[in-house]
Amino acid sequence: RPTAAVSVGREQAIAREVRLAWCRERGIPIVRRPTGGGALWHDPDQWALCLAAPRARFGADPAERLAAGGAVVVSALARLGVAADFVPPNDVQIAGGAKIASVFLAEAGEEALLFATLLVGFDVAAALSALLVPTEKLTRTGLEHARERVAPLVDLRDPVPDAESIVAALTEAVAAR
Repeated sequence: RPTAAVSVGREQAIAREVRLAWCRERGIPIVRRPTGGGALWHDPDQWALCLAAPRARFGADPAERLAAGGAVVVSALARLGVAADFVPPNDVQIAGGAKIASVFLAEAGEEALLFATLLVGFDVAAALSALLVPTEKLTRTGLEHARERVAPLVDLRDPVPDAESIVAALTEAVAAR
């Protein structure tokens, strides 16, 4: 079973994004993604999807390529019975604006790498403790507000889709794209 981890975007300064001491004390690995975007907390109950292909297969420009990645995630969620929309630049949100997934992009030459995360479960307190966020967000009110901004599948579906269903939904959405 995977452990929790923090990933930072390609251009980010780790010391400005991550509570290094907190992560070290808990043995939380910190990794750098080849894609851009902000620092992410990865729970063991999150899923990641990486798609590599020629850039032209995903769209004419970076914004279109990110939207294509978002469309794949939105399609997979629909197969799981969850309505969501891609909200540029890189969020997938349910009605009301809560985030359920994110999409990131890296490009080299004619190749593109789309990276997406899907929140099946999400430990908000750990995420806010691991990432450098204002300390007021670590208060009870701050945690409650942060919980309102995320929508993991465990909060949307009962029963929660099993691993095979999630893999099937993602695979079918990629194949359809």
